[in-house]
Amino acid sequence: MKIIIKGNIVNPISRLKTEYFANQALVIENGKIIEICNLQDCEKKYYAFEILNFTDKYILPGFIDLHLHIPQVNQRARYGENLMDWLKKYILKAENDFEKLEKAEKSIKTCFNALIANGTTTAVMYNSYHKQATDLAFKIAEKSGLKVFIGKVMMDYFVSGEQFETTENSLRDSYDLYKKWHGKDNGRINYIFSPRFAPACSLELLTEIGRLAKKEGIYIQSHLSENREEIEQVLSKFFGFETYTDVYYKTGCLTDKSIMGHCIHLNDYEFNLLKETNCKIAHCPSSNFFLKSGVFDLSAAERKGIILGLGSDVGAGPSFSMFDVMKSMNYSQPFHILPQKSFYYATLGNAQALGIENTTGNFAAGKDADFIVIDIKKYYPEFEFSNIEDLLAYLIYLGHQGFVYAVYVRGQKIELLN
Repeated sequence: MKIIIKGNIVNPISRLKTEYFANQALVIENGKIIEICNLQDCEKKYYAFEILNFTDKYILPGFIDLHLHIPQVNQRARYGENLMDWLKKYILKAENDFEKLEKAEKSIKTCFNALIANGTTTAVMYNSYHKQATDLAFKIAEKSGLKVFIGKVMMDYFVSGEQFETTENSLRDSYDLYKKWHGKDNGRINYIFSPRFAPACSLELLTEIGRLAKKEGIYIQSHLSENREEIEQVLSKFFGFETYTDVYYKTGCLTDKSIMGHCIHLNDYEFNLLKETNCKIAHCPSSNFFLKSGVFDLSAAERKGIILGLGSDVGAGPSFSMFDVMKSMNYSQPFHILPQKSFYYATLGNAQALGIENTTGNFAAGKDADFIVIDIKKYYPEFEFSNIEDLLAYLIYLGHQGFVYAVYVRGQKIELLN
């Protein structure tokens, strides 16, 4: 496959720099980016390549979503006054329903189609605690063409006394899925171990996950300090631990392949633990707004040099659109965030958080051709801009699903699932 993509190319380089190439070409061969070049030069140099003309549109790296929940796709906008109330009222029931594979399949396809429609090409996802439903999620992911990190939720002891699975079954089922799916299709499909959060896990479960992380270098995702009631439950459940973060740290669950969602109510000591272990943070501002969980201390995390990214956190997050998440990121902070920075965190920054920045996140030569085509003129035919900051601000504050004209992963166009 040899193609030239004509269009206006937007290329994130860092938190402070985004390149813009007006009316130029992205050259792709065998799903990899060859270069960005002048149209006339490209047509001469690559005369045998097929040309796809998007000259009135914008070519962006595919969005990366660092944190979302597949079973919660139909639980968006369910009113709950706080996290724990919302989980008990709606979420646990919805996840229990994934025992019925027919119902699970509908929700999984709905989730994947929403990701595609919103221009997300890589997603990090929690499924339910059911092995079969998670295996089904991987099968659908395989057909979708998207890049994924999916994990079976692990929850062997909820703080309320409910037990959804045994410790032994949780570990065995997760490891079976990991061996079956991790690294499939040259790394497009990946497994991520997913203890829900400390209130839903025994010390034994977390310790065994930590041992596996040391032995095999697995990916881990969980939630940390999202809600003050949650923190109180953790400290009352796990005696002898100084902080919530200590529970994950002392069980070995904080590694350079761990992603902790939210991290809102952390003290300086806890931030230092994340930095020391090179653990990443999935910042989910839309969800934090919805559940009134608090405001993530972005400046502290950046000052510490902690690698972080953005997640929609569907279903507490009401939207799959990373435009909405970037917008919420700025709205939630007491200071202005440059559009370049928000855009970086939804693309190359999230790739860095996953350790896949050498294969996706921007248009550097040799990376996978993961990109989306954006049509602004469809909704705003008189749109004009004078610099890259204006363009990105327009996308972040006015962008939505309708802007997404086409989605490509490894140079292949991605279509909605039937």
